[in-house]
Amino acid sequence: MVSGIDREGAALEAGATSFLHYDEWLRIGTVVESHVKTSVPSPPADRAGAGYKAPGAEPRLPAGRT
Repeated sequence: MVSGIDREGAALEAGATSFLHYDEWLRIGTVVESHVKTSVPSPPADRAGAGYKAPGAEPRLPAGRT
């Protein structure tokens, strides 16, 4: 959560995983990188590389189209 008012306590109680005050905007890249590293699993070593598509990553066509 990002806010110009210190709402860190309320944000964390409501389920936010972190809080960033507007005055700390220069840290946004580091904060996002940290969240991406901890929330996105890496592909298995035998499937990593060019052309690997995570399960469920296939594009879906609208209903009724093939």
